Amino acid sequence: MREDVMTPEQAADRLRECGMSITPPTLRLGLAQGSFPFGTYIKTEKSCVCFVYAKMLEKWITERF
Repeated sequence: MREDVMTPEQAADRLRECGMSITPPTLRLGLAQGSFPFGTYIKTEKSCVCFVYAKMLEKWITERF
């Protein structure tokens, strides 16, 4: 995994470190709905793929916590 791209599991762990109660499935849903601006959600015929961009996530955290 590239250092600048996180999995939803890693991102949820980071958000929980900051005190946000969130699970990876909730994070994926938030990305799919456009509620979180720090990642991308791609739905294919067989599955979905989520990318969380570490720098954008850290900026979002800084602005809120």
